[in-house]
Amino acid sequence: MNLGKKHTIRIGEFKLFGVASHIVITGHDEVGKQIWEINGLATGKDGITKSIGLNSP
Repeated sequence: MNLGKKHTIRIGEFKLFGVASHIVITGHDEVGKQIWEINGLATGKDGITKSIGLNSP
């Protein structure tokens, strides 16, 4: 149950060299802080390899 807090889901697309694209879906709390991420890229934005699927920020 949400109890009135407004969380958001954001969907972003990153274009890679005009050839490929990548989708990232993130969940954010009521103040905009990212609380989860679904990312199919082999590495995260920090360059460390991540598994495909649900990742914590």
